[in-house]
Amino acid sequence: MRAFIKRLPIRQKLLFMIMSTTIPVLVLGSVGYISLDYYRSRDALHRELSAQAQLILNSSTAALQFLDPRTAQEILRTLAPNEHVRRACLYDGAGRVFAEYIAPRSDVACPTPPGDDGYRFSADDLVIVLSLLDDRGRRLGSLYVLSDLVLLKERLNAQLAIVAIVLVLTTGVALLIASRVHSIVSDPITDLARTATDVSSGGDYSLRATRTTDDELGVLVDAFNRMLERIQLRERELSAANQDLRNENAERRRVEHERADLLVREREANRLKDEFLATLSHELRTPLNAILGWTRLLRSAAIPPTEMDRALEKVERNAQVQARLVEDLL
Repeated sequence: MRAFIKRLPIRQKLLFMIMSTTIPVLVLGSVGYISLDYYRSRDALHRELSAQAQLILNSSTAALQFLDPRTAQEILRTLAPNEHVRRACLYDGAGRVFAEYIAPRSDVACPTPPGDDGYRFSADDLVIVLSLLDDRGRRLGSLYVLSDLVLLKERLNAQLAIVAIVLVLTTGVALLIASRVHSIVSDPITDLARTATDVSSGGDYSLRATRTTDDELGVLVDAFNRMLERIQLRERELSAANQDLRNENAERRRVEHERADLLVREREANRLKDEFLATLSHELRTPLNAILGWTRLLRSAAIPPTEMDRALEKVERNAQVQARLVEDLL
């Protein structure tokens, strides 16, 4: 049962709690009322029949003393207007049936002996036994009266019908009131839950729950809204921090890119410089080596006189090439 109740929505939980409290109270109150009315009616029936039986027994004193069963029979017939009396038996002092009254359509026999004085209820009837005593305490006679409980049962059935109608009406009224009450309690909770769901699904912390009551639910709504405000503020701060971090990362990447580009350029410049120096060294050494070679040959007189002009021409030509290279460099 508890697991079933836990799965119910808040509206149905409130309705279930209200009705599960109201209906048992109504049923218990109705059962108590019916029981009290039943026992009161039974006690009233007993008192009324006992008074009537006592009156008949007192009226039968003379008939018992003078042994007049006809008169006793007439006295017992005064019970005829009471249609619920099924049998009345008058006994003499020895416990023998002296006179009797039998209602129509009744087949109940007079018990012998009548039994002890008093009354007793059964499921279908009421039995009253009264004794008539003389001054010495001797029993002059006894009266046995048997009555059905039709009137009591009819009253009980009527009470049950009335109580059933009242239960239906009061249950309907209780259900109507409960539906109104649970809407007052559950609507703020439902609205709060809906707002929380929208915030959770959409991530929009600008949403706010509406406060409709001034009780603890109103306090809860205010606390929830303040929590959303703090979360929204924190979200803004985190967004600003993330933006700053993104800007810093972008700037760092730009600097790193520029540094890498600078390194590439520097390597390219070094390569070009090395190539230039290598080329320059080669271009400068080539005519210089020719000049030095022919000069050594001329100084060592290794060239015949006929080749002197051609050797000097080569020295001059390489010197001119060297001069042009120097001029181009400058």
